Amino acid sequence: MEALSPGIYAYPHVHYHGGDAYLVGDRWYYDGPSGWVVFRSEPRALAEHRIYIRSRRERPHVHERPRY
Repeated sequence: MEALSPGIYAYPHVHYHGGDAYLVGDRWYYDGPSGWVVFRSEPRALAEHRIYIRSRRERPHVHERPRY
């Protein structure tokens, strides 16, 4: 595995099996008990989080007039 950037902690992440998994591009980096790993295939639970994270990130912010 390539060296990790210290900036990885700024990426979206979720708690997964006792550690944190960080979504960087299309890959999940997992900080597990034995150190960092990259998933070769995306676990289903992380795929669901990826879909949610991407939907939140790509949704445009809409300003609405206040309703009185």
